[in-house]
This record gives sequence, C-alpha cells and structure tokens, in this order.
Amino acid sequence: MKKVGVWILAAVLLLAALTACAGSATADSASTPEEYCAAIGLTREEALAALGLTEDDISQERSPYSLLVTSSKMELGGMPFEIWLQLDADSNILYGVTFTAQTEGQNEAYFDAVKAYAAELQEAYGDPVTVDGLSFYLTEFDSYPDAPKEGTGMRDTWAVEPEGELADRMPLTFTQNGESVEFANFYAIVSATFDERDGAETAECRIEYRVAPEGMYY
Repeated sequence: MKKVGVWILAAVLLLAALTACAGSATADSASTPEEYCAAIGLTREEALAALGLTEDDISQERSPYSLLVTSSKMELGGMPFEIWLQLDADSNILYGVTFTAQTEGQNEAYFDAVKAYAAELQEAYGDPVTVDGLSFYLTEFDSYPDAPKEGTGMRDTWAVEPEGELADRMPLTFTQNGESVEFANFYAIVSATFDERDGAETAECRIEYRVAPEGMYY
C-alpha cells in the first residue's frame, strides 16, 4: 500500500509540473507590438516559435497573400485589435505585422485608440513621412467629431528605426518580378476609416509595421 501511495503522489506531482509548464508557454507568448516586430525576417515556423505560438493559434489563413490571423488579440489604446502576420508568398518569411479592428458602434473609442497610438509614434520618431496626395491625414484631426465619417480613409506613416534582432537582419531581401529586391526601410502605419452614412457607425482601423524597399512609402 505504501508503494501505491508513493506512485500516486508521484503522478500527481508530475501532472502539476506539466500543467505549470503549459501555463508558462502561454505566458511566454508575445504580448507587445515590439515583440511581434522582432519576428520580422523569420520564416513562418521560426516566427511562430519566437512568438510563443503554434499552428493551433492560427484561426485563418488567406491565399494568395499568406496572411495569418492569430487566435489572440492585442489591446492598443485600450481597445482590442486582431493580430495579422504577413508572410511573403514566395519565401514564407514574415515581412510585417498588422493589428486591425473592424467594428460597429465604437467609432469614437477606436478613433481615440489610434490617435493615442499615433501620438506615441510621433513622440518617438518625429513627424510622419506619409506620401503626399492623400485626402486626409490622421494627425490632422484632434477629435472624432472633426474626422471624416463618409468612408474616406485617413493614414499616416512613420519611418521607424529597427531595433534588436530585426536590426541585425536588415535589410531583408525578397523577390519581386523575378528580381531580388532589398527591403531596407521599416515603417509604422496608422490608418482609420469611419462611416456614419445611412445610420451606420462602422470603423476599420489598422496599426501596421512592415519592411519596404528604398523609395517606397505608404
């Protein structure tokens, strides 16, 4: 009987240890935009491992763009955003991460969220480098009542200095039209579209980090 008791105790301790390990794996998954950006330049398998994710965390996969949607969400500016991992279709290498939200009835809350995030980028990296010719720039509007609400998008782009492991990998090289192209620039892009026509109140907001070739702006 004593031996049986010892084996039962050992089994209980082993189960507790396995449970603790499983909890640690979840806790170690990426939880900030910076941690997701650090996986840019890695292959799909490497990126998922670096982010503490598995294939079970992928809820959608869209072809031909090889966009992956993880099962978790990121809270930015106090609002939840879906997480998209953007993979190059040829090399299967991660070239960008997008946090996106498509909502109804929460326009002002999401405007405040993206504006707050844009303010952080402005403080960290200075004025946007947004390409000229857009109808509206997000940084032009201080509050939601002033923003366009007819389905016209607003956007601003910041040139971001890569840090850590991503800086070591830059520039990345991808194939475009059969030629190798260096992606030496790294951008943060904040965009928002609000629509209140015909009694609707819909929003589509995106916070995106991505590499790009020289001379290409967003």
